[in-house]
Amino acid sequence: MSVIVNGNSAPEQLISAIENFGPRYEAPRFWSDIADNYRYSTFHRRHCIFQLFYRHIQPGMKLSMVSDVLRTLLWIKKDNIVVVGDIAGDIPVRLAFDNTVFRFDVLPNLAEYDNHWQVFISISGAVTHEEFCHLLFGNDVDEGNYFGRVLEVGFSPKVVDSFNHDQAINK
Repeated sequence: MSVIVNGNSAPEQLISAIENFGPRYEAPRFWSDIADNYRYSTFHRRHCIFQLFYRHIQPGMKLSMVSDVLRTLLWIKKDNIVVVGDIAGDIPVRLAFDNTVFRFDVLPNLAEYDNHWQVFISISGAVTHEEFCHLLFGNDVDEGNYFGRVLEVGFSPKVVDSFNHDQAINK
């Protein structure tokens, strides 16, 4: 943990610490505090954002639970959340007529056009951008209006497996 919270950790030290993190016992706030702190490098913050999603947004979660994990984050902007429709490339989640896929552009830098970090969340049912953003940023959310649940979470580039699984994580 100490390497991860140290903003001066070298990139290879950070990756190694994440790879050896182990079972989920930390609160989401552990990752989000770093994600929201501009004093950490973009590389460091992006990895912590990926871990926040990887470790705390799970298939089967209600959208209100997703909101509880992500609501207070300063790095998320409505303009950086996109509904994914027909695309010409591969994405790490399944597109289907009965789900909605949202893409989070993670700390985008327009000058780095070849260095995009993105998180994809597939939600059951039809959810508009406006509804999803209201859910994430709104104060009073009526769970009855949001029947969707998380189906999949995917990452581009691949997320570092912090659970020490033997299988590769696409996502």
